[in-house]
Amino acid sequence: MDFKRIEIIFTITFLCLNIFLLSSYLDKNKTISYQNDSSLKINTLEEMKKESIEVPAKLSDEKIAVPFVKAENEDLLEQNLSKLNKQTVKRMESSNLLYSILTSSFELMPAGREFKRSDLAKVDEFIKNDQILFGSEYQYFKFTPDKKELVYTQVANNIPITDGTGQITFHLDNDNRIISYEQTYAGPVKVTGKSRELISEKRAVELLYQNSEVQANSEIRKPILSYHRTLGLEDLSIYGPIWYVEVKTSNEVKIKLVNAIDGSIIKDMSNRTDATDSADEATDSAVE
Repeated sequence: MDFKRIEIIFTITFLCLNIFLLSSYLDKNKTISYQNDSSLKINTLEEMKKESIEVPAKLSDEKIAVPFVKAENEDLLEQNLSKLNKQTVKRMESSNLLYSILTSSFELMPAGREFKRSDLAKVDEFIKNDQILFGSEYQYFKFTPDKKELVYTQVANNIPITDGTGQITFHLDNDNRIISYEQTYAGPVKVTGKSRELISEKRAVELLYQNSEVQANSEIRKPILSYHRTLGLEDLSIYGPIWYVEVKTSNEVKIKLVNAIDGSIIKDMSNRTDATDSADEATDSAVE
């Protein structure tokens, strides 16, 4: 009897059996993991519903890829102030911010009527007439009735910059006439590096809830893919993709930011605060 041959056959059979059992085990764990992950997502949405948290009807699961962008800090607002006319302009030295009071105000919409997107035609025409520096690089972002503010943001790679470093905020009086504006400009923007896969807008909303950033009886508005400055040097700024999410409660609307690459919650809102403080400073100076 050829015992050596029998030994080889048994060894091969034993190895094949082990490989089969290992494969079955891994497949089973994969299925369980997938089921648990799906269950987690379903439970998250269910828990939000139980707490009367209103979520947009259509939240996409799509994962797109977006690159970082860079902007050169050249203080081009200061260099081009002489091009502006029919307005009193002041540049704030504490930040790259320009504040302007219009010589002739113009009506955004009739007093007492709610804002309509068609009202933007007047503002777009104002921008096209070279009354705003680098105006072609900005697009409408939002209108806040209680603050009487109309916001346009600088666009980079077809994505808005929402951290306040590339923004125009128009101010209205009680008759809904635009009387002044403040502007920041990030500078000429270029794509840098390769595109990176982002978390979906749906996942961003789930992460906000799981990190206790959304309270009961609130409304989550549709997330907006935006750019936020992640690195600011003397002559260069780097911007990364974030999900910009507004959460409305009975008292206010809070802005939540989620890193679109790793899903971390961004707490630093210093860029937006600095721009707001500078605008307030400019307003006080103009009144004096």
